[in-house]
Amino acid sequence: MSAILRALRLLRWRPGLLLLGAVLLAVGAEASSVALLSVSGWFVVACFVLAGDPGFNYLGPSGAVRALALARIVLRYLQRLVAHTATLRWLTRLRVRLFDDVAALPREQAGRLRTGDLLDRLLRDVETLDELVLRCLVPLASVTAVAGSAVLVLAGVSPAAAAIAAGGWLLAMTATGLGLRAAPDEASARGAARSELVAAGGAWRELTALGAAPALRRASSVRLADLTAVEEQVERRAARAGLVTDLGVGLTVLGATWVTAAGDAAITTVAMVALLTTAVGDLLSALGPAMAYARRAVVAARRLELGDEPAPGAPASPPAAASPVQVSPGAEPVVLTGPSGAGKTTLLRRLRSEHAAGASDGRVVLVPHDDQVLTGTVADNLRLADPDLDDDAMRHLLDLVRLDRAGIAPETPTGTGGRELSGGEQRRLTLARAIAARPDLLLLDEPVTGVDPPTAQAVLAAVRTELPATALVLTVHESQRDAVPFDAAWVRLDSPALAGTPPE
Repeated sequence: MSAILRALRLLRWRPGLLLLGAVLLAVGAEASSVALLSVSGWFVVACFVLAGDPGFNYLGPSGAVRALALARIVLRYLQRLVAHTATLRWLTRLRVRLFDDVAALPREQAGRLRTGDLLDRLLRDVETLDELVLRCLVPLASVTAVAGSAVLVLAGVSPAAAAIAAGGWLLAMTATGLGLRAAPDEASARGAARSELVAAGGAWRELTALGAAPALRRASSVRLADLTAVEEQVERRAARAGLVTDLGVGLTVLGATWVTAAGDAAITTVAMVALLTTAVGDLLSALGPAMAYARRAVVAARRLELGDEPAPGAPASPPAAASPVQVSPGAEPVVLTGPSGAGKTTLLRRLRSEHAAGASDGRVVLVPHDDQVLTGTVADNLRLADPDLDDDAMRHLLDLVRLDRAGIAPETPTGTGGRELSGGEQRRLTLARAIAARPDLLLLDEPVTGVDPPTAQAVLAAVRTELPATALVLTVHESQRDAVPFDAAWVRLDSPALAGTPPE
C-alpha cells in the first residue's frame, strides 16, 4: 500500500485540487440521479393516487424532476472533464518519475529490465493508475457519500428501513471485496507476454535467418495463452463478485420496502423508498469493478517503484576498494589494456560510480562497448546528449567522427535499434553523442572496435582535440595500441582483481 500512497502524493497541488473538485461534482451528479429516480417515482404514484384531489399541485414536483435531470447531465459532464484533466496531469508526473527512476538505476540493474517489461510499465501500469482515479477513487467517494446521505433520508422516513439499507449495502460491499481479494496477478502475466512479443519483434529477422522463428512463435503463443487464462480467471471472479453484490442489493431493496409498507406508510412513501434503495443499489453495482481496479492499481504502483527495486537474483555486494586509476580534468589520458576478462570494463564502471557519487566531480559519461543507438534519426540520437544542438553543430560532430564521409547526415534514419548503420558507424555515432555531452570525465570502452585503424586514429584524435579539458579514460586491446594517436598513461590489467602495473 505504501507504493500506491507514494504514487498518490504526485497528485499534490493542482491535480489534487482538481481531483477533489471531480469528487464533489461526482457526488452531486450521483445524488441528482438518485433523487431524480426517487422523486419521479413518488410523483408518478402521487399523480395516480391523488389525481382527483384539487389540492394536489403537480407543478412543484414536475419542476424538481426537470431540474434534477438537468443537474445530473451538467454535473456529470463537468465531473468527467475535471477528472480527466487531473488524471492527465498525474499520468505525466508518473511517467516522468518512471523515466527518472530508470535513469537513476545502476547500469547492471537497468540491464536486467527487459524492454517489453519497461514498455508495459510505461503504458499499461500507468494507465492502470489512470483507472484508479477515474474508476475507483471518484466512484468510491461519490457512492459512499450518496449512500450515507440516502441512509439519513431513510432514517427520517423509517428507521428500520434505514438500518436494513445500511446493513445490506455494507454486507454487499464487504462480500464484493472478499471475492476479489485473491484474484491472480494479471500484471505479471501481461508483462511477460509483452516482453516476449517485443523481443520477438526486435530479433525477428535474425531468428528467421537462423531458422528459430517457429520456436519463437511457439514461445510467444504459450505466453499469450497464459495471459488469456489469467484474464479469464479474473473475469470469472469479477462476475461472481458482481452477482453477490446484485443479490445483496436486491434483498436490501425488498427488505427496506417491506418494512416501510408494514409500518402503515403512505403508498407514495413506499414507492419513494423502493426507488431510492434501487437507485443506490445501482450505484453499488459499480463497487465491484472499482475494487478490482484498486487491486490492479496497487500492483501497478509496486511495478512502477523502480528506485527501491533490488536487482533480481543479485546478492548484496560489499563496498569496492578504490580503483587503481586516478583521473582529473585536464590530466593526461589513461589507456587501459590487457587480455579479455582482465577487468577493463569493470574498472571503467567503478570509475563511473566513484565519480558520479561525488557532487564536485562534474558530469561523467560512460560509452560502453555495446552502447545503444536509438530508433529514429541521427539527429534524435545526438540531441539525447544536448537537446539544443542545431544542424551546423551536428554536422560538425559527424565530421569529427568521419560519418559525413559515409553520406550520413543529421536527418539520416538509424533504423530499428540502429540497424540501418554498420557496426563501425554505430560506434562512431555513440562517440559523437558523447562529445556532444561535453563531460568532465569521459570513459570509453573499446571505442575503436569495428573501426578501421586510420579512421580510429582520426576519431580518437578528434575526441582529444574537441575535449581538451575532459579527463579521458579508454580501453583498447593489445592489438589496437597503434590506434591511440596521443600521449597517454598506459595501464595494463592482468586479472579481474583490477591489479595492474603502474603507468608506463
